[in-house]
Amino acid sequence: MDVLMSTVSVFADWHHDGPGWWIVFPLFWILVLVGIVFLLRARGPWGPPRLAGPARESALDVLDRRYAQGEIGLEEYQERRAVLEKRPESQ
Repeated sequence: MDVLMSTVSVFADWHHDGPGWWIVFPLFWILVLVGIVFLLRARGPWGPPRLAGPARESALDVLDRRYAQGEIGLEEYQERRAVLEKRPESQ
């Protein structure tokens, strides 16, 4: 306990104010700069928006694309399109 008290008294007598206040201002400016960097990265015009994802294709768009690429034939295309366009019946 005596070692702890002597260490505390040495630091407390440093410039008669204690050692702690000189570190507050550099930490403040470091936090400000880090905050600015995060804001610029999140809202900058050089990158994609963080919250918006890629546009999703609808089922009909996927079906149209597969038919256009020749992955499915005309009959299968018409059958699947009829199912997708069919509205559910009321209960």
